[in-house]
Amino acid sequence: NNVLSNFFIFLNLNLLKMPSISSYKVENFFSFLFLFFLLPINGQSLNSSLKKKLDLADQYRLKEHFFDAKKTLDSEILKYKNQNFELAYLYSYTSRLYLHEDSLVQANRYAIKSVECSQKSKNNLAIAVALYAKASYEVVVNSPDEAMKNAKKGLELLEKSSNDLTTKYLLSYRLYGIYGGWNDVEKMQYYIRKCEEISKKDQNNNFLANAYNGISSAFVVDFYKTKNKKSADSSLVYLEKSYELFKKNPTKINDGTLSVTLINLANYYMEFSNLPLHESKEKAFFYLNILETKFAQKKVSSDVMASSMGIKSDFAMKEKNNTVAKDYLFQGIKILDEDVKGNFETRLLLYKSLESLFE
Repeated sequence: NNVLSNFFIFLNLNLLKMPSISSYKVENFFSFLFLFFLLPINGQSLNSSLKKKLDLADQYRLKEHFFDAKKTLDSEILKYKNQNFELAYLYSYTSRLYLHEDSLVQANRYAIKSVECSQKSKNNLAIAVALYAKASYEVVVNSPDEAMKNAKKGLELLEKSSNDLTTKYLLSYRLYGIYGGWNDVEKMQYYIRKCEEISKKDQNNNFLANAYNGISSAFVVDFYKTKNKKSADSSLVYLEKSYELFKKNPTKINDGTLSVTLINLANYYMEFSNLPLHESKEKAFFYLNILETKFAQKKVSSDVMASSMGIKSDFAMKEKNNTVAKDYLFQGIKILDEDVKGNFETRLLLYKSLESLFE
């Protein structure tokens, strides 16, 4: 079995910034799910001016313009320097922005400031937003127990006194990812179904597509635990639901969400399909070619594109064409080498798969 097999189902898109992995079993990739930086944090209780600024900072972040995102947030922090509710939001977002940049000291500093301001505000929504930042930091520094406690506390506060669907979604998804790291399929299903329910209530197609992707991944985890083929097939059903959402609402699904859907669809046909190999390959390459187009438009990360090369390599191996398989892997490595932010785990897996071809 080549070491790339099963990895792509849990492709993290370099968004969660989780701790280094110690094993290449599929179970250990679940913590690397894709939501954290795909969604904005704007809650329904914020004033419209601040919402717009957070949206602007989020757009800068999506384009990897860290300086502009930070400048936008810093300007708002000065503007709201005496207003603890707004500062709780701004510090929470800043903390997560630093997580995206691997600046853990700064991420922790702003998470603490967010918690302090939220407590001064005595507003449950502000406290929940701050706890989400704290939980996100704790996940990254490999403290899932503390992250779980804070995420649950934040969710409980919102259930009592707030209809902020965005923050409810984020906290529910955070818990889904934590329980996924523990392979607790029942809890995973519970929280991801909450995400599905919230996204439908909010009429948010991007949230819903993420939820469908998450449900699909939960079924894959169940498959690896039970070997029940129905679970693998159910994973395809929800990936297709996610892709259908994109086809019906292409402007409502962001590129990060779509990338996860496409890479996982391709991986399904590489990993689980009962179709003849040439048919499975045709279906997988259909989705991978969409990714390549997005990458050329700079709408897809280097990690996604490198992973696409990994799946193509897997098909070449199945066809007993090791020369082509090596070429795909070298292409993936080259893509990562050209990006200073290329994901270490993706690179390592490509090298390990390449190593297996020279044995």
